[in-house]
Amino acid sequence: MNAPDMAARDLVTTYIERFNAGVAGADVPPAYLLFAPDCRFEVAGSVPTSGVYHGMEAVARDCMSLLQARLVSRAGNGWYLERFIGHGDRVVALLRARGSSREGRPYCGSYFVIFEVADGRIVHQLEILDSSLFMDCIYDMQLDAADPA
Repeated sequence: MNAPDMAARDLVTTYIERFNAGVAGADVPPAYLLFAPDCRFEVAGSVPTSGVYHGMEAVARDCMSLLQARLVSRAGNGWYLERFIGHGDRVVALLRARGSSREGRPYCGSYFVIFEVADGRIVHQLEILDSSLFMDCIYDMQLDAADPA
């Protein structure tokens, strides 16, 4: 597969670095400011932040605020890049996440995130994660297994 465009890769890397700095409690510009004002931000699955958000303000208000309410800010928490895959303005980041809930439960999960970049901003993000692990660790809720019948 072809390598992603360096500008797209650098922007996504900056986003991950800012996200991690914010999770660690550093005084940095919020990562969501790297999104286009009219971006599309999607979180797959069945967690409270799952859904489609339209616009940078909705991402900050309706998604990031939910995460901040449940996660502990601590150095070392955040996303850790394992691999970039992509071509041109589309970048796929394979990530590992580390964090903990307000109740002290540790979280270590895997993410598959597709980014689309245009004009130096992230215009689309699709985040795919293990919903059951996230709910168990961060919300202390067990998701029921699907009925095979």
